[in-house]
Amino acid sequence: VILVAGTISGAIARRFHLPSVTGQILAGVLMGASVFRILDVEGLHKLDALVKFALGLMAVAVGSHLNFRRLRAARKRLLWLLVLEATLTPLLVYFGVIAFSQTNWYTAILLATIAISTAPATVLALVKETGSRGSFVTTLLAGVALNNLLCIILFEIARTIARTAIHP
Repeated sequence: VILVAGTISGAIARRFHLPSVTGQILAGVLMGASVFRILDVEGLHKLDALVKFALGLMAVAVGSHLNFRRLRAARKRLLWLLVLEATLTPLLVYFGVIAFSQTNWYTAILLATIAISTAPATVLALVKETGSRGSFVTTLLAGVALNNLLCIILFEIARTIARTAIHP
């Protein structure tokens, strides 16, 4: 059902001269809550292997587009991008969560580190669908790959801090 809805919504988006991934995201948002209500917790855990496979496939796809020799010219931009994404985004999310919800600080840290992540599947789908090439695309894919690597590292640090806070 999810694959059919994604395919149909992608085709509809293309008719409106939008990238197909736009329609797929919209279909996911519209049916997300209803589909996951159907699945129980055990059913969601059964999808874990598929999720890990999909994440691994995306990581390989994004990583295959990295060319470190071509990125030398963009290393300063990439460094600034990573530094700002790794500081501003989590700080804004952390203080926003603390200020506007009843969430404890260690859950806020976890949410703040997750907020760093960029959707590699969406970026990769847009690049492939439009056939984009050039230095901007190379820098964009490198930024997404490095961003997600940094997100994983910071999330693991935050998870360790949260576990220590919960179970001293």
